[in-house]
Amino acid sequence: MATDYFQGVAIATSIIALIILIYIKILRKKMKKFILRSERIAKYFERD
Repeated sequence: MATDYFQGVAIATSIIALIILIYIKILRKKMKKFILRSERIAKYFERD
């Protein structure tokens, strides 16, 4: 009984960790796009 519970917890934590990793990857991609866009806007304002 206890082993089944611990196995379930281990599986749940690994799934949560995987979801977090994927979420971080997606966030990093969005952040890169956002940083590039803000840099472009900054350059545009510096030109004037």
